[in-house]
Amino acid sequence: MVTEALAELVAAARPGPAERDRARLLLADYLAVAGAGADADSARVARDALLPRSAGPAPVLGTGRTAAIRDAALVNGISAHSIELDDTHEPSSSHPGTVIWTALLAAAVDMPATTAAVLDSAATGYQAMASLGELLGPAELYRQGLHPTAVCGVFGAAAAVGRLAGLDADGLRAAFGIALSMSAGSMAYLSDGAWTKRFHSGSAAAGGILAAELAAGGFTGPADAFGDPYGLMHIYGGIRPRERAEAVLAHAAGLPAVHETSVKFHPCCRYMHGVMDLLAAYRSEGGRVRGVTRIDCGVLSGGMGLVGEPADRKRTVAGVVDAQFSMPFGAALTLSRGTSSLADFQNASNLAAQLQPLMDLTTMHTSAELDAAYPAQWGAEVTLSFADGETVELRTPAFRGSPGWPVGQPEIEAKAAGLLGEAAARGLFATVAALGADKVFDPGLVATAARAGSP
Repeated sequence: MVTEALAELVAAARPGPAERDRARLLLADYLAVAGAGADADSARVARDALLPRSAGPAPVLGTGRTAAIRDAALVNGISAHSIELDDTHEPSSSHPGTVIWTALLAAAVDMPATTAAVLDSAATGYQAMASLGELLGPAELYRQGLHPTAVCGVFGAAAAVGRLAGLDADGLRAAFGIALSMSAGSMAYLSDGAWTKRFHSGSAAAGGILAAELAAGGFTGPADAFGDPYGLMHIYGGIRPRERAEAVLAHAAGLPAVHETSVKFHPCCRYMHGVMDLLAAYRSEGGRVRGVTRIDCGVLSGGMGLVGEPADRKRTVAGVVDAQFSMPFGAALTLSRGTSSLADFQNASNLAAQLQPLMDLTTMHTSAELDAAYPAQWGAEVTLSFADGETVELRTPAFRGSPGWPVGQPEIEAKAAGLLGEAAARGLFATVAALGADKVFDPGLVATAARAGSP
């Protein structure tokens, strides 16, 4: 049921102006993040390892270079996910932009299409990836040590690229069946700060392109990738109730995923953002730090294993990945500074020593009330205790950048300016805005716009 329905949705859906406009804004955000992420050590190492043996027409973001299509997708996906500022679909706890745009920018080099067709392919790719993540359930995937972006992303990329290539529903089902054998992604990076989470986005994008290419050429895959006795649902936690599948598919019909997707403003795991948003707002309103004796952070159960457990490990920050998945680091940073920046996280190994006293005062708890709304809605709470007996309680039902705490294009442009420099950010948004719906989409043009100036 799910495989056939999603394939038909991707093939036949007709995104409207609102979906195209939102996809265009998400593209601009993606380009800024991936362009800045190209400077990350993980991205440079991946390029150095792969590109000397790769020749082709696909742009490599942030570099001015080109490579073979799937190699470009792999390294661009790593860039897009390296600085943890990529967009997030909260109900599925996945990062669709790092996969969908990565795949489309590479594949469109060899599949000339209008900007409208690319935006429509993105909207349907976002939806396929999001719907599968919602159906599987992020909490269940995390319980098994799996990264939703990696597990579901390869299908989203196959959907987006398959639609761009003109595959019909049967062709998309074949692409999903092929992608099934590439659906995987371990969370073991949490143990030692490894770079493999960043790899997941590139791997999913490259795998989705491969699946769509093979399906277009007539290669067959299992007909029911999601419901087969050896299919996705059974591999990752067992078949879900029919009522749940029907609800997810009914919701998907309106292509809401691009509208539900949040933009990030802290360069770290999304599960840390609610607490950091609260503390940043508290400091901006003159809230004090002196005399604090405890910082008690309410974290969603779905993300506690990522950012809060084991607590002693999360209070020990040796590098950027540790910091990106440490609620104590994020809380201490925003409480002390009132904000966060990419430079703060990149300098985490040095900054951690300054923040250690506050990190040692930070505790994490889960809340039945917050969890009751998850994953459809992400909320957070913080209680600050002071030596003089004062207690400050902070709470939000939504994280900044989400539909519940929305931001507009000016804030997203300001984010891009902080990453690329003001002139480069203005040029990027102007370039994306000027892409004519009926004109041929030029991946090289938008890739050039993602180059950093002087932040």
